Amino acid sequence: MHHGLAVRATRWLSLAALCCAVGADKFDRAADDESHRSLRAAASRDQFDRLRLQHPGLRRAKPRTRSAHGMSPEAALELKSKPTPRATVDRRVALGNSTMPAVLYGTAWKKAKTAGLVFAAVKVGFAGIDTATAKKHYNEAGVGDGLAAAAETVWTQSKFTYPRGHDPGEAPWGDATDPAERVARSVRAALANLKVSKLDAFLLHGPSTEARRSGKMTEEDFATWAAIARAKRDGLVGAIGVSNVDATLLRQFLALPDPPQIVQNRCFASSGWDYEIRGICREHRVVYEGFSLLTANRDITAGGGPVAAAAARLGKTRQQVVFRFALEVGMVPLTGTTDERHMAEDLGVFDFELTGDEVAAIEGAGVL
Repeated sequence: MHHGLAVRATRWLSLAALCCAVGADKFDRAADDESHRSLRAAASRDQFDRLRLQHPGLRRAKPRTRSAHGMSPEAALELKSKPTPRATVDRRVALGNSTMPAVLYGTAWKKAKTAGLVFAAVKVGFAGIDTATAKKHYNEAGVGDGLAAAAETVWTQSKFTYPRGHDPGEAPWGDATDPAERVARSVRAALANLKVSKLDAFLLHGPSTEARRSGKMTEEDFATWAAIARAKRDGLVGAIGVSNVDATLLRQFLALPDPPQIVQNRCFASSGWDYEIRGICREHRVVYEGFSLLTANRDITAGGGPVAAAAARLGKTRQQVVFRFALEVGMVPLTGTTDERHMAEDLGVFDFELTGDEVAAIEGAGVL
């Protein structure tokens, strides 16, 4: 066999062997990213870390994954000179004239385990649950079953998802084509699934594909958003918001008569933990919810660096440091862990503080 092929074959065999050694805990933490791709990525990174112990000279290629809401050079310079002001941390945060929990439990990709995990999360102490009507990624009926079994009053958040986010025949609006009717049926489905008379929050799961491509809201986006706002006026929804949105489109949503009160984005350290979007939210008093804080940023949480240093100083886990950092920059973090011990740890972030220098170092770790 050619020498190069033999070397590559040996490496692949080594990786395969290491893959079998990845612990369940690694995969559980990867579930916080709520995607199968992240589960595979977690295994790959763990394998690399193990190989690096055997071969200290080995270097990882620069990660290709970056936030869809990339950071502009101007924002990177601003982050360096003007870190996010530290927020007052409490177990609930202001949301319009009301409040919401400061940490949410995310329920994507839980499938048949959803009800049991939601029940466990509520019993551990989670006071807020995030879900959606899209069966492709969520089991919202299972969320409702878990909440009913827990018999606790919990803050609920669901989402309207465009057709691209549904498998054929599974959209909650059936054969409806009118955006207003699709939203109305989605709201009714969420109310029925969660067994509540009012949703505490209802989000647009993301702008339309054309809006993302062009940078301009489409007629479909305007009509869909108007229907979501109508659900709020009708008393079926408490707060409204948008997910997976960039700065250009967010400003357009904020210019509407009924602007979003919540933004929920995948949060990458490489974009300053969504620095630009968080700044816009802070300016407009919009709640920013961040998901994928852990597995989207494993290069920041693994190895050395400010997260590890803060964890060592405080005697806390690195995951706890990340969630505490999120709170201190005014973010509502989501966690989707499937381990009850980790659920408790993820809520155990209100009895310690990071220093100002630690917050600034973590915020800039993926950019500066």
